[in-house]
Amino acid sequence: MANIPGGSHVLAGLDSQRLRTSCTSNSWTGADLDQYSRLLRGSTEIMRLDFNEKVKAEGIDNVRKSLADINYGPTKVPLFNFLLQLTILDPANRHQYLETARYLALEAKVPVDSMDLSGNTAFMYSISTKPYWDHEFADIMVNAGASINHRNRYGCVAGHDIIMARDLSPEGKKKTLEALKYFIEKGGDINIADGDGFSIKRMGINVQKIFPEVGPLLNGSTGAGNSSGASSTGGFGGKIGRNDPCRCGSKKKFKTCCGKI
Repeated sequence: MANIPGGSHVLAGLDSQRLRTSCTSNSWTGADLDQYSRLLRGSTEIMRLDFNEKVKAEGIDNVRKSLADINYGPTKVPLFNFLLQLTILDPANRHQYLETARYLALEAKVPVDSMDLSGNTAFMYSISTKPYWDHEFADIMVNAGASINHRNRYGCVAGHDIIMARDLSPEGKKKTLEALKYFIEKGGDINIADGDGFSIKRMGINVQKIFPEVGPLLNGSTGAGNSSGASSTGGFGGKIGRNDPCRCGSKKKFKTCCGKI
C-alpha cells in the first residue's frame, strides 16, 4: 500500500492499474468494526437517539463530519458504502438498512459523497451493476445530493463501470440497460473521459458490437441527461476551449482529455 499513489488527482496507465490491483486484492475481515457499525445494524430509532445525543454534546456540523469520515478496512469503506454492502450481505434485513440510509442521508443530512480508497462513492457503487444495481439505494443518494458525475481516482464516473458489461446473460443485459438509462436520466455525462482518455461513449463503440442494445441509449444521449452542450464542458460546468487545460487536473488539453470522444 505504501507504493500506491496518494492524493486525489486522477491516475492513468500503470499508476491506475496499481491502485486497481491493490483495491481488488485486499480482503476485509471486519476486524476494525466499531460500536457505531453495530448501531448501523440496529433499529433506525436507536440510530436517531444516538445522533441526537451526539448533536447535544458536539454540535450538528461536527457530528455530520465525523460520520462522513467513518471508514472501515484496507480500502477505507465509508458509512454509506458499508450500509450498501449490508443490503447484499444480510438481505433479510435489507429494509432496515435502507431505512437507516434514508434517515442518515435525508433527515440527519450526513454527507453522502465520502469516498473509499479508489475514490468511489456509495452512489457509484449502487448503480455499478457489479455486484450492485440498487435503484432504491441510488435514489436515496441522489435525493441527498450525490454527485452524479463524480470522478474516482481512475477518472471514471459511474457510467464507465456500467458500460463495461461483463454479464451478457438476459438478466445481466437487463441490469446494464436499466443502470445506464438511470445514470443518463439523472444527468450522467457519457462524454467525460477517464484517466486514460476513454469516455463512456467511446467505450460503447466496441461494446455495441457484442451488446447492440446499448446503442440507442448512447447514441440518443446528448451526453449529460437532456442537457445540451455537455460535450463542450466535460461535465465540469462552464465553457472550456478545446486547447484550454482540462479541469480534471490531468494537465492535458481539454480536446485530448475529457473533451475527447
